[in-house]
Amino acid sequence: MTVMVQPKGTSPAAVTTPPPSPRSSPRSPSPCSANDDRLQLRACLAPGCVLYFLKNHPRREWCTAACGNRARGARHYRRHRRPPT
Repeated sequence: MTVMVQPKGTSPAAVTTPPPSPRSSPRSPSPCSANDDRLQLRACLAPGCVLYFLKNHPRREWCTAACGNRARGARHYRRHRRPPT
C-alpha cells in the first residue's frame, strides 16, 4: 500500500508500507499509528484532492495552501451563485 504524505512546508513524498504478513490480523494497528499518538494522518478535504497529510495543527484541513484556496473558492462560488431561473 502506498500513501502520499506531505509534512507542512515540503513536497509530497510517497511512503510505502509492506504488505501485511499472513499471520497479522486485519485489525492490527498500522505502523504509523503504533509509533506516536501525536501522528495524525488525515485525508485532504479539498474537492478532487486524493492526498493525505499529517495534521500537526488543530485548524489544518488541507494538504497544501493551493488545496485550501481551491476549497475556499468552491465554497464562495456555492454561497454566491445565483439561483437558477
